[in-house]
This record gives sequence, structure tokens and C-alpha cells, in this order.
Amino acid sequence: MQINSNRWNKIRYSIHSVYYDLILLIFRKEREKAIQVLSPRKGDSILIVGAGTGLDLPYLKGDYQITATDLTPAMLNQLKKRAEKLEMNINVLEMDGQDLQFENNSFDCVILNLILAVIPDPKKCIAEAERVLKFNGKILVFDKFLAENQEPSLFRKFFNILSSTLFSDVNRKFSDILSATSLKIETEQPSKFGGAFKIYCLIK
Repeated sequence: MQINSNRWNKIRYSIHSVYYDLILLIFRKEREKAIQVLSPRKGDSILIVGAGTGLDLPYLKGDYQITATDLTPAMLNQLKKRAEKLEMNINVLEMDGQDLQFENNSFDCVILNLILAVIPDPKKCIAEAERVLKFNGKILVFDKFLAENQEPSLFRKFFNILSSTLFSDVNRKFSDILSATSLKIETEQPSKFGGAFKIYCLIK
């Protein structure tokens, strides 16, 4: 089986879904801050790609039209439970973030939190997000990236073999991913772990 494929991601995130929320609690404040940076407007249509168990939902309570997609049914089952508990009406769909089944210019905002370091082809993912985004719409990215002026050390390259197999790739540069689009950076903020994680708000 090819590592970092959709098939493998379904398997590993089905396993991760059991304890995912517990581990990802460390990013609670950063998720909230990221949504504040996005600052969606009343009535906005919002797409969450790689929504997982719905950890962004508590910060999106309001007059929004939210669609949440993920590749893994086990994660989406958790998301549905969270949406029900929060009394939020969410359109939940099983879908590949590299092949979004929506028309062009469908959403005011797209959220790509903690997916670009996981998905097999992040360039396809962000290009698809751009395609379904309305003109002047915004894309939110919260994730870990290799510093632009840094090349991975030999240790980091070896560590990434384990990391990308079990969790996510630690050697992706955001500029490489963004080069697949014509999106502009509106906001860039350092986040968790001394800026290893960053928040980007992009505009079409």
C-alpha cells in the first residue's frame, strides 16, 4: 500500500478518531484565533475541508451556512455528534479534499485547518479550494510548515518518514503549496510551537 494515500489516510484516521479530540485539544486556542482571523460575515457560506471531528465548529456558531467534508466516515460520525450537541445545522459530506464535488465559486470562505500537511497532494487541495471559492472570498489555513529559509536536516528527513506515515508531513513549505494558486496572502501570523505552526488568511 502506498503511504500517504487516500486509502492509508482512511485507515489511520479511523484509528485516530478514537482519541483525536483528546490530542488535538492542545490547539483549541489556536483554532479559535484562526477563526477570528478569518472573521466570516453573517450569512457566509463556509466550507470546511478535512473537517475531522468538527473541532472548528464551536467557533463557528452563528448565522453561517456550513458544509463540512472529510475522507473518513469515522471522523464524520464524531463531527455529526458534535454538531448535534452544539445544535448546529451542518451539511456533512464524505469527500476527497483533492477533488471537491462543488461548482466553481460556491463558497464565501474555505477552511483548511490541519489538512495541508496530511493530504497526499496539498497543491491539488488548495487549488480545489481556490476553484470553489467566490471572488474576493477567503481561505483560512492553520497548519505546520517548514520555515521558508530552512532545508530539512538529515534527522528531520528520517523523522518525517515516521511522522508522515502515522500523522502528517513536517517538511512541506507553504510557498510551494501556494504556488499552485493565484491566491494572495492577506494575513500571516506565527502560531503554536514558536511559529512552527502558522495561520494564513488568503484572498481570491
